[in-house]
Amino acid sequence: MVYDPLTGNSCHAKAIWDTGATLSCISPTIAKTLNLSAVGTTTNHTANGSTASNKHIVDIAIGNIRFQKIAVTSPPLPDDFVLIGMDLIGLGKFTVQNMNENGEVKKVLTLELP
Repeated sequence: MVYDPLTGNSCHAKAIWDTGATLSCISPTIAKTLNLSAVGTTTNHTANGSTASNKHIVDIAIGNIRFQKIAVTSPPLPDDFVLIGMDLIGLGKFTVQNMNENGEVKKVLTLELP
């Protein structure tokens, strides 16, 4: 869930965990849906090249964890996606596990904050 910390407005989003990303990003569609004001501009550098995008301040909630007043950018991403970068992942213990239980493979992702 992504929130505008000024108005409390929110929208659902799908999260992409990207340990290769320095900063977290939201799609331009989310920025438009929440009517977020830009607090600046920046250049995002990706494997596909560089692109200019706006900077915004948001709250991002993942399960029962809420990151408040996070600076994000809004480069081209699918409509309802949030890219979770190392700026947030690095705040805690990030774990990905594959578990074989009753012959089934389960993927478990956890983020624990101190």
